[in-house]
Amino acid sequence: MSILLLRPKEKFEKSTGYMQRHGINAVGVGLIEIDINHHTLQQFSNSILALDNEQTSFTKCIFVSTHAAEIVINGVPDWPSELEVFAVGPSTGQCLSQLSEQVIVPDMASSEGLLSLPQLQDLSNQRIFLLKGVGGRKILPTELQNRGAVVEQINLYNRLPCIDYSQTEEWQPQDIQCIVATSGEIIQAAWDKFNHKWLKSTPWIMVSQRLADYAAKLGIQQVYLSAGARDEQLKDAINQFLER
Repeated sequence: MSILLLRPKEKFEKSTGYMQRHGINAVGVGLIEIDINHHTLQQFSNSILALDNEQTSFTKCIFVSTHAAEIVINGVPDWPSELEVFAVGPSTGQCLSQLSEQVIVPDMASSEGLLSLPQLQDLSNQRIFLLKGVGGRKILPTELQNRGAVVEQINLYNRLPCIDYSQTEEWQPQDIQCIVATSGEIIQAAWDKFNHKWLKSTPWIMVSQRLADYAAKLGIQQVYLSAGARDEQLKDAINQFLER
């Protein structure tokens, strides 16, 4: 029996290799891919590089995914070192260490975790760039605006379903013990490609209660939660599932 690991096309091989090195029999499938919005990236780069010292002191950048972090690292030259940088979680924070020596990361990897940070309470006269993909939750930009910030949502990429999905090896539904998914887009892509009866009856591991609620609306019957979407956290959740 195997674990079916559903990840973005850019990550599924790395994540599957990690699981296998830690003794988990996993099959990886890349169901979505990241399509960079190059025009938006160039506009954001121009805005950042045009900041003077005073403007920089009133500007914050919040990254809500590793994809956003990687795109900016590769696409914005001469990043101003004094610019205040926030990451939604440790994976994004680790990635951003290439961009800034001091990255602020909340204890809880979520929008709510970011909003609990003391640096994001009184945001009067603050300009915040929210670096993200198209779509996503509204709670973060809405609450930042309520706290006085001028929020600019920078949609750096789209998550698109792969026309022809990639996989680490051949597999059959009857060989799958559990399905792991890390985003609503991935769940929907699976729903569009695979048998609904099988998806509903197979146990899933997901990374938030929000995704579990979304899955319940689709009729998925059994969902277990991971503490987060990092490979280490997924590994722990898989092992807990296997030990039940």
